[in-house]
Amino acid sequence: MNKKLIREKILRIRNSLTNEEIKNYSDKIIDILIDSEFFKQSKNIMCYVSFNSEVYTHQFISKAIENGKNISVPYVDPINKIMLPCNINSIDELVIGHYGILSPDPKNLKSIDPKSIDLVIVPGAAFDREGYRVGYGGGYYDKFLPTLKKDAKKVGLAFSFQLIDKVPHEKYDIPVDFIITENSIIDCEVKND
Repeated sequence: MNKKLIREKILRIRNSLTNEEIKNYSDKIIDILIDSEFFKQSKNIMCYVSFNSEVYTHQFISKAIENGKNISVPYVDPINKIMLPCNINSIDELVIGHYGILSPDPKNLKSIDPKSIDLVIVPGAAFDREGYRVGYGGGYYDKFLPTLKKDAKKVGLAFSFQLIDKVPHEKYDIPVDFIITENSIIDCEVKND
């Protein structure tokens, strides 16, 4: 199955969840994330701002700021087709941006060097156990992930049905290191050879 068909199939399922289901599953996922060693050891964290039926991250962003973490969220530049990590002090600073997603205010961007980021929370339509993902087709994370320092941890958040057997990938695709679902944390660096 190609990425487009995987995306359509998984998003159809995800969009059928009730708000209550999204919140309940998201709360479990965020609890696992906050308990993780990679969260505790990170100082500079970039996290996507959830939209529609994605794993809900607003509460995580607020908790991380309360925990003294430096939090950045993506600012999408659709003209240059790039994503900039921008520091925020509160989720309340965000405004409606491109694609209707909450985003840093373009009049007050505090962009940071991607090399300063320790941990990136990555969205996706689907993931496999090797950490490869099906995004939303814009290619923003595909361009952004290679700009990180080598030891930055990349973590995908997903509901368990978003975990599939195999994501088609190219040699330049960068997998995430961990995937967190409402049921477990998957270490994608552990190869099952």
